[in-house]
Amino acid sequence: MSNSLTKLPLVLAGVAIAAAVLTPAFGQGTDKFEKLTPAPRSAPAKPAPAVTEDRPVTAETDPKLKAALARVSTPVPEGLSLRKPAAGAPAQLRAFHGVWTGTNEFGVLVTAIIDSITDTGAEVIHSWGPGKGFSAGLTRLPARFQDSKLLAKDTRRTVEYRVLSGDSLEYILERQSGNHRGVLKRVY
Repeated sequence: MSNSLTKLPLVLAGVAIAAAVLTPAFGQGTDKFEKLTPAPRSAPAKPAPAVTEDRPVTAETDPKLKAALARVSTPVPEGLSLRKPAAGAPAQLRAFHGVWTGTNEFGVLVTAIIDSITDTGAEVIHSWGPGKGFSAGLTRLPARFQDSKLLAKDTRRTVEYRVLSGDSLEYILERQSGNHRGVLKRVY
């Protein structure tokens, strides 16, 4: 009985709709019925595109990346986009992908953004906060995998990265003016 009562409003609504659709045209003196057309529906919202190797994510398209970059206190390139690691890249190398941040042994803020991972290398954006005698900055470095390490190098520095666990990345930076190291935590 209660099941029948819960369906009653739906039945009555259906009768009201049918009556509205089949109501004779008012004042025309005819037995013809006009079919009323419903109001146009708005287009459904398009789903966000899936992330693939061909479609990078940005802070505008991925709320998690936007939140992660908000926690980074070092320079980050405007319009930063990240690509998923190549499908053929081994899991050991895919573990480097992401945004990592922390401090070095002198308390200077450091960020590593590791992207575009293939089976042989990656691209790294290495950025740092201000410190005694230097200002904040960033550099883009090509990197190659060697054993279980990612080696990034340009004419001024060499940076070695090693994943310690799923959420910790050790780095050692060597340059003529001095070396430093630190452990960074994954934020994305």
